[in-house]
Amino acid sequence: MERQGLDMKVTALVNDTVGTLAGGIYADNDVVAAVILGTGTNAAYVEHVDAIPKWKGPLPRSGNMVINMEWGNFKSDKLPRSDYDIALDFESLNPGEQMYEKMISGMYLGEVVRRILLRLAHDASLFGDVVPSKLEKLFVLRGRRICQPCIMTPHMISSTLVLS
Repeated sequence: MERQGLDMKVTALVNDTVGTLAGGIYADNDVVAAVILGTGTNAAYVEHVDAIPKWKGPLPRSGNMVINMEWGNFKSDKLPRSDYDIALDFESLNPGEQMYEKMISGMYLGEVVRRILLRLAHDASLFGDVVPSKLEKLFVLRGRRICQPCIMTPHMISSTLVLS
């Protein structure tokens, strides 16, 4: 900041999810949790210190603590993983890690949709007799492009998913 000539001093670094929770609480005292669903995913919530068995430090005046869950790496046999989720994880740069994030975050949404479209193209002739070659390329679809139709008017959707 000094090199840019900015007269500023950093007094706090805040995780995006914790910052979202703090902003929510600032706007409404009844807010108790924040969830990030973007490129990645995470959650944070307010917990009473008495419910945190690992806490050994001094008690905060409020009696509450923010818990940053970092739930993107949550994995459990109870998660309903599809064949697409399993294949994406296996072929990813970090197999067996960030399982929940791969299932629900924007970073991987486009790839899951691409895999579904590719299977439909091969098994159900979704695009007729031709499978668009771009569908064969990993990560060719981005979550942002997949979500655009959700915020567009119907007449704008026709040009959104151009695959050929």
